[in-house]
Amino acid sequence: MKLHFLLDANLINSRQKDNTVNELENFFQKGNIELEFTESAYNEASKGSDQRADKAAEYTWCGATNQFGGEDYWRKVIAQAVFPGQGLTSNQKNDVENLLVAKLTDAIFITRDGASRRQPRGILGSRTQLEELGIKVMNPEEALNLAQNEA
Repeated sequence: MKLHFLLDANLINSRQKDNTVNELENFFQKGNIELEFTESAYNEASKGSDQRADKAAEYTWCGATNQFGGEDYWRKVIAQAVFPGQGLTSNQKNDVENLLVAKLTDAIFITRDGASRRQPRGILGSRTQLEELGIKVMNPEEALNLAQNEA
């Protein structure tokens, strides 16, 4: 079974300047991994320049449709794990939706969001809490390393 990765909008890489994302895209183009966006990440990545929209259009996307039951429960649990005790901004709601889709599709969510001085928590800073919920998150370098080891 191929590794299934979901890209965050912050990894659109429309100018091809992120060599790690370039390598992940090469693995995808060779058929070694699945690489797509969530619906909310796709919508966010498509905004801005035509170059971003064209790059986003190269990918498929998947979303949560509230058909399985329990999606609202998982949204609340994920929000509490990543953004405890906060009212959510629209960007944070998108993050929660992205993580929900990763859980529902058993995919690994790739982002650069969090675990930094500017944003100590965020998605990557909440990795332990998310793993306890069955959600895997990685930065692009970790995802590329995993893809290389699995190839």
